[in-house]
Amino acid sequence: MSKILTGTVVSNKTPNTIIVDVHKRYQHPRFKKIVNVHKKFKVHVESGTADVGAVVKIQETRPISKDKHFILIKGGSPVNAEVKETAQANTAKKANSSEAKTEVQAKVVVAKTKKIKSDTTKKAKVTKKKAIKKKEVTN
Repeated sequence: MSKILTGTVVSNKTPNTIIVDVHKRYQHPRFKKIVNVHKKFKVHVESGTADVGAVVKIQETRPISKDKHFILIKGGSPVNAEVKETAQANTAKKANSSEAKTEVQAKVVVAKTKKIKSDTTKKAKVTKKKAIKKKEVTN
């Protein structure tokens, strides 16, 4: 008998493949603490796709590729519109944060180069003043 698991769709960007996050809770045998475990599975989808945030059922099957050994049985519609919106908002935040990071990094690089240029001009001025003082002392 093959395994049947239930999880939520995390990604549907690749053709004929979705990534499903399966959440499992169990009690640790020795410490008796409830442990939460997440595992992501690549799932083969023959027709159509499943929306991000949808709750789906997947079944274990023969290996389809190196990492894919599950197929989609049931599901594909999102749990509710809020889940889908929050998933899209999170991806947008990640994209914006990476753009913001690159802008900040660019500003830091520009500031460092300006500082280096100003430091070198200050050093040049100081060395010129020292040279002038030496000439005055020797004369």
